[in-house]
Amino acid sequence: MIDIILYISIAITGGVILIGIPQILYGLLGVLPPRVYKEAKNKYKYACIICARNEKDVIAQLIESIKKQDYPTELLDIFVVADNCTDNTADIARAAGAIVYERNNPDLRGKCYALQFIFDIIHSKYTEKNYKGYFYFDADNLLSHNYITEMNKAVDAGELIINSHRAPKNYDNWVSAGAGLMFLQQCRLVHSPRSKLNCSTYIAGTGFYTDAEIIRKQGGWPYTSMTEDVEFSHAKVLEGYKIAFCYNAIFYDDQANTIKDTINQRARWVKGGYQCCSKFLLKHLKNMPHSFASYDLLFLLLPIPIITFSWGIISTVASLLIGIFSSYGFLHALVLVGIQGAAIYIAAWIVALVVTILEWKNIKASTFKKILYTFTFPANMMLYLPAVYVALGNVKWKSIKRTQKDINQLEDQKIKP
Repeated sequence: MIDIILYISIAITGGVILIGIPQILYGLLGVLPPRVYKEAKNKYKYACIICARNEKDVIAQLIESIKKQDYPTELLDIFVVADNCTDNTADIARAAGAIVYERNNPDLRGKCYALQFIFDIIHSKYTEKNYKGYFYFDADNLLSHNYITEMNKAVDAGELIINSHRAPKNYDNWVSAGAGLMFLQQCRLVHSPRSKLNCSTYIAGTGFYTDAEIIRKQGGWPYTSMTEDVEFSHAKVLEGYKIAFCYNAIFYDDQANTIKDTINQRARWVKGGYQCCSKFLLKHLKNMPHSFASYDLLFLLLPIPIITFSWGIISTVASLLIGIFSSYGFLHALVLVGIQGAAIYIAAWIVALVVTILEWKNIKASTFKKILYTFTFPANMMLYLPAVYVALGNVKWKSIKRTQKDINQLEDQKIKP
């Protein structure tokens, strides 16, 4: 029986490695300097779109950070959709200088419907603006002062869909720091290497750009899964688009800072992943002979976490039971399980340490916290374990507590060593 467990474990590991070969290569290339776009010859007109539901505590700070850009203000319009709000988000956004539209439709809640709502308005009332494209932000985001300038370089280079550099806004405890470090890991060890190799990457929630013509052709925003960003990524890759990455365009993103909020948030992400898998798996498999990007995105598409977590639990329990009821020895089985657990922990800690070193200046925290939270990162990743099972049920969007900071606190603050 131990041999059977071992063979199944090897088969699952081998399958994950086969699918994840590009990810291993990206991780190795991630230590190299990121791609930098050349200075732009042209400056284009853009619209920034913010979908906000009861975000009165943070919406003004985001708008302020957009208005403080070193990009010409006359080339930037800010649209806020106050989506089914029960607070004064709309009033605060107007006072901060945004173009605000209020949407009230409790039967159709979600960013996807808010995006379709605002695009219908833009396409009917603002056609004379001739926007080159759109930037998308969540209300809790803050933009570095040169964000639009850096993204404009990528646009001027011909990129049509662009992801940007997601840095943590609240590196305050092991929960929020772990989530922030996870996104830094994606930026440095996934998106950046893909950019250097001129491969397509994917959109991760917020802080991205799309060309206006793409939105016009698809009639607005027709993606309605719980992770409309990932759904959009798969759809565009299958249509032949490349999703680029601009490392120097940094924005700061608020992370959940409690275990409960983190599990709820990740359950929604995983649920959206399940929805995308059922919708796009066969399409990607058919497209693989014609597109490396379809093979590459299988690692994002397939439900690998629930497979590996489930087998890990089953094999651990089986090994311990076999140890109890056979001559194999419980202590021997316990030692093997402990070694496996330690190996997983060390591997995750090494990744966290490497990312922390590479992204040191983009983590706004003390040296002590930067080092400390590399050791808690593996535990933070284990919060995906309950999330993958919660996602099998009925998952709904739930608000999380926001961190109130402005861009000056992040870009000008002096962190004590």
